[in-house]
Amino acid sequence: GKPITELLNRRSLFPEIEEINEDEYDYEDDEDEDYEEGPQRVRGEGVATSCAKLAAMHRRNGRLKSRSYMIKTGSSETNVYCKMHALGKCGGFAWTPVMRIDGKKKTFKFDSRFWKSEGLLRPQSWTEKNGAGKEEAKLKTFHYSPMRFVCLAFGRDERFLRFVKIDVGETVDSLGSLIRDGKFRIARSKRQDWKSAIRENVKLQPYCGRSGFNVVASMRNHAQTRIGIIGNNEDDCHSCDSYIGVGTSGNGCGCRASLCESVSAGNVNFCAKRANPEYVQIFVQ
Repeated sequence: GKPITELLNRRSLFPEIEEINEDEYDYEDDEDEDYEEGPQRVRGEGVATSCAKLAAMHRRNGRLKSRSYMIKTGSSETNVYCKMHALGKCGGFAWTPVMRIDGKKKTFKFDSRFWKSEGLLRPQSWTEKNGAGKEEAKLKTFHYSPMRFVCLAFGRDERFLRFVKIDVGETVDSLGSLIRDGKFRIARSKRQDWKSAIRENVKLQPYCGRSGFNVVASMRNHAQTRIGIIGNNEDDCHSCDSYIGVGTSGNGCGCRASLCESVSAGNVNFCAKRANPEYVQIFVQ
């Protein structure tokens, strides 16, 4: 017979063992103290439908680290970077990433197909490092991760993010389930939090204050946002001329389309001729 060492070195005898090529993974130290190196799976991966549900499975054993995990999305799995620590004013832990929106681009305008269709955008782009890629993205978690809270993180610099937390009031199937049908849904959020999310020169008119999901002014083609708040200079929500949010659109007060129609996330005031596009990451819990 053959020497036992030769037999043990033959991988064909152990087909269930896979070699992991560590060069395929890009893990680096950063400011996130919860960061952990390594692609190993943990109990519950591929079964849990959100980062929060995965974290709950390990509550007795201590908190999981922030890194990429396999989350069940429908009949498949999606590799996403779970934020297992608190997100600024949103607090909590175990946040599931859903979208990244560059407010200077028109990819996710109010009437974009991405808000209502099953279509995805760079669904594997939120796995590297600390999930810090800057390209726009829409993950399968938009359609499949149960949630009650939404956290919007405004800004590109991870050290100086500005946050808005939205309480839906009950657990729902997904963020997509709140938006796809186009119906307005009110949600608890603070006007001042929305204003604080804008980096500078915020211009939100003082009246109306309607906020939530699929928020639109009563008058057609005025302020509208998929997630956000709208304002008016009159004491009603009829002809709103300002908004803060994501998935935005609208016009009024004779504002040039090249200015007022150029923002898909951020703050616009048609009458003040002011547009403040923002880069926004969306998480759910």
